[in-house]
Amino acid sequence: MNASISSVPIGLAIVTCITIGLTILMLQVKWSKRYCRLNAFGDVIPVTFGVVPAFALMLVMFVWHPASLASCILLSGFCIVGCLDDIYGSPAYRGIRGHLSALQRGTVTTGLVKLIASPVMATVFATSQYGTQN
Repeated sequence: MNASISSVPIGLAIVTCITIGLTILMLQVKWSKRYCRLNAFGDVIPVTFGVVPAFALMLVMFVWHPASLASCILLSGFCIVGCLDDIYGSPAYRGIRGHLSALQRGTVTTGLVKLIASPVMATVFATSQYGTQN
């Protein structure tokens, strides 16, 4: 399918519908308390929820542009390290400063893994897609 500017609203509508559908499904199965945390407003929210719109976006991207497989893989990598940090991360270390201070004490945090893995994945993606400048 040839994507054009006029198909962008259609793609966004599809992503929105998939996200709403998956959200309803998550709420119906009573998302596990293990994957919920208090947000800044004191509400209990599923911390791994970001994968829902990301999954929907990857699906639409790949259907409309099969050549976007590398982008979908990159987005999946970001989702994986984000989920690992959300699920296994400790609230004791927050922010870049917190993760770097933990490293100074000899503790490798999931946030530090995310901090290092994300730009590495982006660099590998960019290099594989666009090459390097000489």
